[in-house]
Amino acid sequence: LWQPLTLLVAAAMVCFATCLFCPTSQGDAILLMLGGRDSTWLAAYAAITAHVVEMAVAARMLTRLRAECDTCSTLLWLAGTLVLGFPMLRFLQQLDQQKTRQE
Repeated sequence: LWQPLTLLVAAAMVCFATCLFCPTSQGDAILLMLGGRDSTWLAAYAAITAHVVEMAVAARMLTRLRAECDTCSTLLWLAGTLVLGFPMLRFLQQLDQQKTRQE
């Protein structure tokens, strides 16, 4: 999670959200490079939908890993996947593959 590309993407998401939710002239100029405020909202909705789908996939994997995860850990994994998206899901996929190989 602390790899340079992940941190760069996280910084870009914070900048993107700040420009979208706190309108300023500088923020509007940045959003204009992405097609304007309306198309940026569309991209935000698409990203939120993708994260919710990733969370659903993570929930399915966590039900298979039920013996290794308690309720608190499961909720933390789902929250992490909802916020961070694919990096958390990829790590969970690796755990799921290890468990499948062991069986």
